[in-house]
Amino acid sequence: MILQPYFSDGQYVGSYRGSHSAVALFSRVVAALFGGYGLAALSSIAAVALPIARSEAVFVGMLGSFIVYAGAVVWVFAVKTAVRAWLGLLVVALPLGLAAWPVWAR
Repeated sequence: MILQPYFSDGQYVGSYRGSHSAVALFSRVVAALFGGYGLAALSSIAAVALPIARSEAVFVGMLGSFIVYAGAVVWVFAVKTAVRAWLGLLVVALPLGLAAWPVWAR
């Protein structure tokens, strides 16, 4: 007797087509890699605008970027849909971009 994997609602795993399709998974991987990198870079640049010594701000930005990147990767795979993952990254990127703008405007 071969046991078939089923979800808790009784649906067979092999026939499941939802947010776990190949395109959605690829979109999440791209969001985690590039979106997470973008957020980490924005947070690192935004830290330079902090009212502390520039060398300390660079150090804070570098350390903080690792936390932001890890959080972005966790977020991308924790939400229900790939669209929500991308929207969440954009919502976080907007204030980080505004905070980083004074550094770019110099």
